[in-house]
Amino acid sequence: MSPLARLKKLTWLRLASNNISDVSPIVGLNLTGTEWDSTGLYIEQNPLSYVSINTHIPAMQARGIEVAFDPRVPTTLVKVSGIAQHGGINSAVPFPFVVEVRDKQNLAFAGVPVRFTITGGGGRLSATTVTTDATGQAATQLRMGPTLGTTIVRVTAAHILKPVQFTATAIPRSTPVPVPDATLRARITETLRKPPDATLTAADMLKLRALIANDAGIHDLTGLQHASNLTILSLNNNRISDVSPLVGLTQLTTLALRDNWISTVSPLVDLAQLRASTNLRMLYLQGNPLSDTAISTHIPRLQGEGVDVRFDKDSTQSAYKVRLIYFRPRDRQPPPNINVKMDQLIKD
Repeated sequence: MSPLARLKKLTWLRLASNNISDVSPIVGLNLTGTEWDSTGLYIEQNPLSYVSINTHIPAMQARGIEVAFDPRVPTTLVKVSGIAQHGGINSAVPFPFVVEVRDKQNLAFAGVPVRFTITGGGGRLSATTVTTDATGQAATQLRMGPTLGTTIVRVTAAHILKPVQFTATAIPRSTPVPVPDATLRARITETLRKPPDATLTAADMLKLRALIANDAGIHDLTGLQHASNLTILSLNNNRISDVSPLVGLTQLTTLALRDNWISTVSPLVDLAQLRASTNLRMLYLQGNPLSDTAISTHIPRLQGEGVDVRFDKDSTQSAYKVRLIYFRPRDRQPPPNINVKMDQLIKD
C-alpha cells in the first residue's frame, strides 16, 4: 500500500476483499469521502493487524474519516512448536517456544503483543514480549538455568483469557542411557559420530535430530524415549512390534514405520494428544499387520489430530505370518546377523 501514500488528493478509497494487514501507509490521507458517500475508506474483508485495528484506524477516525472495516479480536493461543523439551543445564533448549494467535474465525492474527513469563524453575528467555509476525506467530528461546528440574513458561496475549504453557526439563548430561538393541545402538552411535563402544549419555540422545535406521533387523526401541529432540525418525523394514518408547518424542514431524510387525498404534495416539500441536505431520505404516482397532479407531483419531497417516486399509491382524525356525547344536553359536538374514528371506 505504500504507493498510495503519495496520492494526497484522494478523498475516497475502496480496498475491500484483499490481503491487507497494515494500513499505516494511508493514515495520512485525507479520505473525507465524496458528496454522495461520506465513508472515505472501505477496507472490509481484510486480515487487518492488531495495530491497524487498535491504533491506525482510530487515528483516522479521530480526524473525522469514516472507515468501513471488520473488527477483529484475538481469541486463541495455539502452541506451534517447542513443547516438552529436554536440555542440559546452562544451555539453550534445541527449539524455540512458538505460539500462533488466531481470531474467532481461526485466522492468524498479526501484530498482537504476546508475553512469555517463567513461572516455575529457572532459566532466561531471549525475549519476554514479542509481537506476532505476518503469520500470526511469536517465538522466544529458553536458556536453562544452573540446576536440574523443570522450567515452566506461561504465554499470554492481549484479549485472550486462556493462556498456554511450555515446559523444558534440565537433565544430567552424564547419565548413561541403555539401548538393548545392538543394531539400534550402532545406528545411534554412527549418527552421532561416536565410537561404536562409546557410552551413550542423556546429553548424546538429546543431540539426535534425525535418525535413519531402515533394513536393520531392529526389534527393541528402548532408549529412544530419551531422544526427545528427534524431528525425523525412519525405521522401515525392521522387526518392531512395540512403539511405546516413542510416546514422549513430541518434536517428531515425520515418523516412518513401514514393513514392521506393528499391530497397535495406541501409543502414537497418546503422542499426538500429548504434544497438543501440529508437529507430527506424516506417519507411514504401510506393510504392518494392523489390528481392526488400529484401523477403525486409533488411525482416525490420529487423522483427527491433523496427522497424515499412510497405511494399508485392507491390512488385518489375522493375516498369515511366516516364521522360519532353525535349530543348532548346544555347543555352537548362530551365525552373525542370522535374524536379519532370515527376516530378509521371509520378506523377499
